Amino acid sequence: MIAEGDVLTRLRTADPLTGSPLPELPMDAIWAAATVLDVDSRRRVRRHRAVLRCLVAGVAAAAVLAVPVVIPRSTPAPTGTRHATGSWLPNAAAAELDQLATKVTATPLGDRYAYWREDQLALLSTYPVADSTPARYWDARTIQRWQGTICKDRQVESWQPYRFLTPQDRSIWYGWANGEGVAAEDRTAAAGGTHEWVGSQLWDSAAEGEPANPCERGGSLTEPTPAYTSSLPTDPRELLDRISSDLGTPLRAQDPDANAADAVISLMTVPWLTSAQRATLIEAIGLLPQSWTVTGKTTVAGHPAVRIARQSEGVRDELVVVAAAPGIWEETVTLVDAERAALWSGGAWAGLPDGTVVSRRHVTESGIVADIRSTP
Repeated sequence: MIAEGDVLTRLRTADPLTGSPLPELPMDAIWAAATVLDVDSRRRVRRHRAVLRCLVAGVAAAAVLAVPVVIPRSTPAPTGTRHATGSWLPNAAAAELDQLATKVTATPLGDRYAYWREDQLALLSTYPVADSTPARYWDARTIQRWQGTICKDRQVESWQPYRFLTPQDRSIWYGWANGEGVAAEDRTAAAGGTHEWVGSQLWDSAAEGEPANPCERGGSLTEPTPAYTSSLPTDPRELLDRISSDLGTPLRAQDPDANAADAVISLMTVPWLTSAQRATLIEAIGLLPQSWTVTGKTTVAGHPAVRIARQSEGVRDELVVVAAAPGIWEETVTLVDAERAALWSGGAWAGLPDGTVVSRRHVTESGIVADIRSTP
């Protein structure tokens, strides 16, 4: 059996900046042992980055065709409760998260950049057409990010060749990739590689008449900027009301609480947050109407941290919340009732045993650097 640490160690040996070759992972052993599988469920959601967080079943699946699909977090029955706007009540993790919020530290970026590196390994699915059988494959990659306050950032991803679960999955994927209208970079993605995005390549499209640079147009919840985050309340309940308002009608409109949770957790990764802003977000997690519980306290890179978890629909979601940027240093999704989880996922997780960790992301390095070409 291959240990989790061995997988992460091998992933860390691939440095896309130096052009070193990608290490060959023993994926057969990984699959046989049902070992940890990593993913950053929020990565590649903008232009040029094709992973989309969405539900697999029903209408949502029909709306996402021929793109890799990352299964979203589960939606447990709440223990925290929101009866009306402004009435966010503590969940079971609130007390420990409130204590963690008092220990937050933040270093101003100025004209420098926050850098962090993540190792990921994930089970992804591609649906060639609506309601079709998906192609399923393991995706192992390392991601490096440089993020500053003027929206001239950089991101580098280096990934292994896809490891398909079965020959049928391989056939389905290549059948789609060789079809009409598929971008050249998507056709060759299964072979592995390295890709870099810089500056405007990471921007969402601007509305007509607005500046292209999001830092010049104020930003938004989906594309946060210093101007946007400075406008957020520093009371956790008011913050959740503001986030709910800014969400509008997102993809999972039938589950606004899950969308609010995703938004709070995503904002936690913003590196320029002040101590008060980061503390407010940590307190807000303790008011989310999901059944979060504390499973342990630890220290990460010298910073206090709390491990929290929730469970529903046969899936257990765990986070390591740290009192410093980038906020969420680890996220893991594990099947605890494989039959129920397979049904909930629309079949994307069918055949996987209990204990399979279907997604995990793990920050391995973090620091502040002078420019987008430097590392700590």
